[in-house]
Amino acid sequence: MLVAGVLGLVVGGGLGLLGLVTPARAQRFVGLSPSAPEGTGETRATYGGFFLGLELAAGWAWWRGSLAPMTVVGLAWLGAALGRVVSLLVDGHRTRKNLAGVAFEAVVGLLHLAA
Repeated sequence: MLVAGVLGLVVGGGLGLLGLVTPARAQRFVGLSPSAPEGTGETRATYGGFFLGLELAAGWAWWRGSLAPMTVVGLAWLGAALGRVVSLLVDGHRTRKNLAGVAFEAVVGLLHLAA
């Protein structure tokens, strides 16, 4: 499904761009705050450059006819949702934001897999 795959790439890439360009906003979005000066660089690198690069690579490979990277990225998003479920169950962090995070990450993962 073309539309689902493109939407997954746009959402994931958009979040990467957010982390790269406005790390403070990305930190607020995910509920993190840096405890050291390197924290902002880590946000730009991980939530920014890594996510953006991953989504761009998956989109480029998909455009070239390979579905494998989209599958990997989709499974990675589902893995993030699984990690959040573990936090809900083990850590007891049953907040509205964590529950929404599970749904969001699962949907983005499924969008990638629908490609």
